[in-house]
Amino acid sequence: MSFSEEENSKIDAKLSELISLYDKVKKYIIASEKASAENKLSIPAINELRNAFDHHMRASAIRLQVRRVPEESGMSEMAYCTSNIDKAVGHIYRAGYDALDVISLCLMTDIKKIVESVSRTTLVADFAGYSQEIRIPLETAMSTCDAAKLSKDVKENGAGQAHFSRYESAIQELTAIKEKLYGRLPELNAVEAERKATDTKLNSHFKKERNIAIVVAIIIAIISLAWADKHEATKASTQPSLSTQK
Repeated sequence: MSFSEEENSKIDAKLSELISLYDKVKKYIIASEKASAENKLSIPAINELRNAFDHHMRASAIRLQVRRVPEESGMSEMAYCTSNIDKAVGHIYRAGYDALDVISLCLMTDIKKIVESVSRTTLVADFAGYSQEIRIPLETAMSTCDAAKLSKDVKENGAGQAHFSRYESAIQELTAIKEKLYGRLPELNAVEAERKATDTKLNSHFKKERNIAIVVAIIIAIISLAWADKHEATKASTQPSLSTQK
C-alpha cells in the first residue's frame, strides 16, 4: 500500500521535526562529553539515540515498503509510521535531557569553584550588582534545572518541547553567569589580594602593639614587685628590735 500525498506530507513534517531536534541534541551530547572531566561518552544519551534510530528504521521500513506492519500492532501503515516517529522524537528528547544534566552539573561545579575562591565580603562589597546579576539568576536557573531533572518524561507525541526549552534557557543562563564571573575574576582576585594584604598589615600592627603592651605590663609588674620588696626591706630595717625597746 502506498501513502497518499497528504499522508506523505504529514510524515515529512514529523521527520523534519525529528531531524531538527536531533541536530540540536547532538550538539548538546558533544558538549556534555567535552564538559565532563573524563571526556566520556554519555552512555544513557547514546542508548536513547540507539532507540530513536530503531524507531526511525521501523517507520522507514514501512514507508519504503521494505516490510509490513506487524499484525500484533493492530495499526494501519500510517498509524504505525507516525507512532514510531513520535517515539523516536521522545527518545531524542531524553537524550537531550541526559546531556543537559551533565552540562548543568559541570557549569554549577565551575560556578561554585569561582564563588568559593573569593570571599563573600569581596563579592558583595566589590561586585556591583552581584545579587541581581549573579545570585538571583543563579538560584532561578538551578531551580529550573532541578525541576527538569525530576520531570524528564516525554510523551510519544513529542509533547514537552516547552519544558525542554526551559531547561535549555536555564543552561544558557548558567553559561552567562559563569562567563560574567570569569570576566570579573581578575578584578575580584586583585581586590581580594589587596584586602588580605591590608588585613595582614593591620594584624601585624595589632600584634606588634599587643606585644609591646605585654612587655610594658611585664616591666611594670617587675618594677612593682621590686618596689614592694624594697619597701618591705626598708620598713623592716627602720623598726626597733625587741631588745632595744627593753
